[in-house]
Amino acid sequence: MMNKNWPTRLEISIILSIFLFLSIPGKGYGGIIRTKIICRNHIEQSGDIIIESEIINSGTATAYNVSSTIFIGEWAERFDNLGDNRPAGRIRFKSRYIQPELLPGKYVAILRVNFEERSGKPHRTYHFFEISYGPDTVRDYMPLLSVFLRDPLFNPKAFLKTNVKMGLVMKNGYQSAIKPVVTFFFPAGCTAMEHNRFYTLSTDEEKTDEILLTIDKSIRPGSPYDVVVKYNHEGIHYAQHFEGKIDVVERPIYFRWYLVFGIISLLIFFALIYFLNRE
Repeated sequence: MMNKNWPTRLEISIILSIFLFLSIPGKGYGGIIRTKIICRNHIEQSGDIIIESEIINSGTATAYNVSSTIFIGEWAERFDNLGDNRPAGRIRFKSRYIQPELLPGKYVAILRVNFEERSGKPHRTYHFFEISYGPDTVRDYMPLLSVFLRDPLFNPKAFLKTNVKMGLVMKNGYQSAIKPVVTFFFPAGCTAMEHNRFYTLSTDEEKTDEILLTIDKSIRPGSPYDVVVKYNHEGIHYAQHFEGKIDVVERPIYFRWYLVFGIISLLIFFALIYFLNRE
């Protein structure tokens, strides 16, 4: 006779189903911060450079403790305590570079924005834009320095940790030597051994270089990086901005080594067994 105090099979099934459902970890919806940066610039009759910047959060989470720094040549201006940038929020501020000590030419201005997640995790993003300074005729001058980038290839499943290399090729098209300065801007999780590199290229010289990078497994496939190349030539400043992406390919490049070592180990093992049994 069945004891009525014992749960039936149906009741046990329902209890187990409820327990399993409650045991499933919930998915976190912390939101995403998407930062969009807009910079507008103009030059007043006095020569002062005016830059109006706007930081837009088009995501679903708040960016906390926002700060920013703008760079033009050797000049910089920092804006601390810009507050929090909530979803659909905008932070506006204005910079004035008074009586700039700049050669005429083209400059790549850089706006760096720092902020934090709710957890306190820091983030940093860059915005690059051109500023033409000086006579209109100077703005039409085209740089004769050719620059080519070879994107770094990172394999997070590599057996041994090695430095990743990216390629840089420059060719001087001027009839005199130039001294370009190359500055690298990499995302979080990727660092270069040298942030700035200095070169000297003689007439028609082509130079190839490899930049050593340290990349950790947090890097995402296709993560963008930026390179700014600047130099002076005959009293004119030239600057160029280049973009690249970090290629991430997950493949066990040492699998063949594993296979060879495994076969050799098995051969040695069976050889030892064979000779021991003969004795």
